[in-house]
Amino acid sequence: MNILSIDTSGKTASCAVTNGHLTVGEFNICPKAGYTHSEVLLPMIDGMFLNMGMDIGEMDYIACVNGPGSFTGLRIGASLAIGFSTGLSIPLVPVSTLDAMAYNIIGSDADTYIVPMMDARRSQIYTAIYHTKGCGPFPVRVTDYLALSVSELMHELGSYVNSTKGRAIFTGDGASEYMGLIGEEMINNNYEWGHVFAPQNGNRQRAASAGVYAYQVIKSGTQVQPFALSYIRKPQAQRELEGS
Repeated sequence: MNILSIDTSGKTASCAVTNGHLTVGEFNICPKAGYTHSEVLLPMIDGMFLNMGMDIGEMDYIACVNGPGSFTGLRIGASLAIGFSTGLSIPLVPVSTLDAMAYNIIGSDADTYIVPMMDARRSQIYTAIYHTKGCGPFPVRVTDYLALSVSELMHELGSYVNSTKGRAIFTGDGASEYMGLIGEEMINNNYEWGHVFAPQNGNRQRAASAGVYAYQVIKSGTQVQPFALSYIRKPQAQRELEGS
């Protein structure tokens, strides 16, 4: 089962081809100043297929991250994914950015909580909490997708980690941005559970993780939902218009 996956939710543009759990090819790039995802994404995909010796006609599914993330970036990736899906007459599988980021860190023990964090600005993060629950290497989401402060996240996370005496792995640009604040929250609230930060090579969005997540959804027989972007928060211009 070949899946072409696309992730343009953050600063890094990413595309990949996966077959089951195997990454056949992947291309990640942070465009240099003056370039946008719309300018680099299609050449990336063309180059990836050329170097793999494959053709886009060999794909069985398209997977695309649908948010949260950069409003403009998400729309760029979605437009291309919808075009591929329509032109090739193959299904399009939406994947949450946070679900895909949690899949960067698989194989953790059952008492580990994985916490992807995306900087949502205005002192907030996009996040969710995941747990392996002893049912295999793939994390299971145990909360809604959230937009909240680091302090609110730590309080929510503590209620889960304390109940199992587990540990937490923080990942994403939000984890890097608020590393010091997370440490302060641990000290100020006497949180004694273990925590670590994912290494730099595993704490950003990767299309291959989105592809593996999409494969899990397809293999499980779960009905694939129609593709729609999920911002969690309204765009800033709309919030300002509404006075929020």
